[in-house]
Amino acid sequence: MRNLFVIDSSSTTSTKTIRALSRSAVLVLLISILTPSGQANAQNLRACSALWKVYPFGVARNAASAAYSEIQIDRKAYLANRRLDRDGDGMVCEDEDRQYAATTTTSIAPATTSTLPITTTTVVTQRPIPRGNFDGQFLRESTILRIGTPYMHVLCVSGQDITRSLTLSANVGGSWVKKAESYPTITDMTSWCSNPQYPVAHRFFWIPDWPGTPIDSYKSVLQLKVSGLASDAYYQRTFWTSTASETAAVTNVIRTLECAFGFVLCK
Repeated sequence: MRNLFVIDSSSTTSTKTIRALSRSAVLVLLISILTPSGQANAQNLRACSALWKVYPFGVARNAASAAYSEIQIDRKAYLANRRLDRDGDGMVCEDEDRQYAATTTTSIAPATTSTLPITTTTVVTQRPIPRGNFDGQFLRESTILRIGTPYMHVLCVSGQDITRSLTLSANVGGSWVKKAESYPTITDMTSWCSNPQYPVAHRFFWIPDWPGTPIDSYKSVLQLKVSGLASDAYYQRTFWTSTASETAAVTNVIRTLECAFGFVLCK
């Protein structure tokens, strides 16, 4: 490791300068990789197009007002943008097309007997994809997640009807709580689900709001369940327990590197 740096031992000033620059490079690199992006404070936004950049599913005043699981519950953000709640339902900039739009038509066949057979047909249209930027990754990945960050988790499956959604639930305090319904597709997700045995991509758009069970001073684990398959599938993802815990973990990593490169005394 020490061969990475060429230091003129005859020049104390050069040595200190190189060490300072190296230390700064390590700090910038680690912070850019491990430090979470800042969360937007509750702010008064001019229109829904601006609010969707921060809250891609809209904002609800409280859980009772939330009409679908993906919407962000944030009382301060709701009150700051209350003027956008034109229908007074406790939600601002909500996606009115979150649920499937189902149209039922009834037709009566020509009479051939005294009984008139009735045929009922239900046409289901696909929900629009949520707006905003999402961190796309497979549901099985091991990347540490962050509370409040929008994610698109992908699950590749086989033999599934793309008109049928799956349900993603999280184990919250010992109970399974629904977090999102999937958006199944084949045509536009071939780069994700390229295996011909598992061609159907189910995308779950959600914003984690529960870190799960602590496993050490910095991280916790959250149990997830996918329902709607032939049998329920279970997964688990690791979370930073808080922004402070992630910052502390970053600090420890930086200090370990500083110790390894001789920038500080090792304890």
